[in-house]
Amino acid sequence: ARRLALLLPVVPLLMAPGARAAEPPDRTVVLFLIDRVSFENLLSIPPVRGLAAAGGAGLMSSRTPLRDLLTSADLSGVRIVDLGSIEGTSGEPSPDSLRRAKLGITAALRAGPGRELVIVATPSPSSAMERAKDDLTGVVVARGSAAALAAIAAAPPPNGSSLTTLTSDSTRRSGVVASVDVTATIEAFLGRGAPDAAVIRADPGPAPLALHERYLADRRMSVPVQVGAGIYAAVVGLLCVGLLALGARAPARTRRMGALGALSVLPIGLALLLAGHIPLLSYATVVPSVIVVSALGTAAGARFGRARGSAAAAGVLGTAVLAALALEAALGWPAALTPFLGGSELDGGRFYGLPNVDIGLLVGAAMYVAAWIGVPFAGAVVLVLAGLFAGLPWTGSNLGGAVTLFAGAGLWYSIRRSGRLGLRETGVGLVSAGAGTFAILAAHRYLAPFPTHITHFVEGESGTVLGRAAERLRVGVDLIVRNPFALVPVLGVPACLWAVLRPPRPLRSALERQPVWRETILAILVTSVVAFVANDSGAAALGLGFGAGLGALLHVSLTEATGKM
Repeated sequence: ARRLALLLPVVPLLMAPGARAAEPPDRTVVLFLIDRVSFENLLSIPPVRGLAAAGGAGLMSSRTPLRDLLTSADLSGVRIVDLGSIEGTSGEPSPDSLRRAKLGITAALRAGPGRELVIVATPSPSSAMERAKDDLTGVVVARGSAAALAAIAAAPPPNGSSLTTLTSDSTRRSGVVASVDVTATIEAFLGRGAPDAAVIRADPGPAPLALHERYLADRRMSVPVQVGAGIYAAVVGLLCVGLLALGARAPARTRRMGALGALSVLPIGLALLLAGHIPLLSYATVVPSVIVVSALGTAAGARFGRARGSAAAAGVLGTAVLAALALEAALGWPAALTPFLGGSELDGGRFYGLPNVDIGLLVGAAMYVAAWIGVPFAGAVVLVLAGLFAGLPWTGSNLGGAVTLFAGAGLWYSIRRSGRLGLRETGVGLVSAGAGTFAILAAHRYLAPFPTHITHFVEGESGTVLGRAAERLRVGVDLIVRNPFALVPVLGVPACLWAVLRPPRPLRSALERQPVWRETILAILVTSVVAFVANDSGAAALGLGFGAGLGALLHVSLTEATGKM
């Protein structure tokens, strides 16, 4: 009894406001789910527009389906209001369905004493969106007192009013968030310790209506433009093979034109990426721009090579590509949002940094520069710097790209010194890849100013190494199953390797007279194999590497046959 009496004076202290400050405040979360509606139609619902005015509206990339995430999340304390689909028979929302959604949201928002988080999200696209290849749904997030949010939802601003947008560190893109950010935002608001990197926050930029329009234009045009570029590359390749087969019977001028076309792989790849900067995306603007940039780049390299040789021509092109990629990284990779080389970063495979499809472009450009330099150590330094560019968090933030380039540095150095490809050269490439990968992982773990997907991998949040490797292999196989044309570079790399290691007569004399090119082509092709293994979309990662290796092989063979550029 005496001990209890001693404790009684402490009870008021435990109940003091300061002691209760650590307790979570009175907070509620309301999550509205509206299925099968586009971003623009979502904002046409008055209460949703009101909530967007109080917080922000953004596009949501749902690589992981939102409903699957909600099924596995802790939703205690969350009120979910599922309004179902509001899609009409025409594929667009009907007036009745819009009215039903408006009434459902207004009725569910009750003025209360505490703070409230309101999220309106679209878990699945409409049939009209599916026909337009639109994978981006809408999301609206607003925070504030429950009374204030209920009031603004009941009296929203008129249509046409400017709205701000949303972002998160998951995407680092103004106007874009990921589906995984929704559950993380809920957990953080309720004080459950979710990582800040995945929390949706307001962004002062405008609602991404213009970005969505560019994305849809890119989705309509990207495949036809890329198919056209692929047909051009195939025609040029077959023409070059035919010219080599004809030998001396082929006109010298035609050989020179074929050699020039073989060298155009890198300029075309760069032009397809940079087309994402064109203000208005249409066939009338994109196609001529790609043709002009590719032609001017190839012609500039050829002009420089007339006086200094084929290595100089390729080296100038490689230098230009490296400079353009460095500038793109400094700007935050804006062209990767709506490119015509590979898919858009808005699709969610990679929201920021060096796209996987550009790994081959980087490999080819760096190898061309190394061949121009010719000195083993100096060329390897160029490739190491390219690996750092690919992997560091401030530039490419692409672990697979960094592994590929570091392996390429060791391979090029050892092949250039020995003049052959064997177990020793392969071992040097593996050691170089391991050392460079360790440096990149350490940089992301200890130096990165923001968490990245590589940081999550280092901290074990992405699963085990074997699990990640199996997942990457599965994604790579799925890519080939969905697009059988991806088999062309996958099978082309070993075929080209065989042609370089056991060259037929039309290639043998040219490769013997140009050993630096033989060794560089070997390094490009083996490095492309590493790109396939080290990246989930392996066929895309090695595609331009295969093109650069084959282009160099055809270019040097035709150039040597004519005796000049």
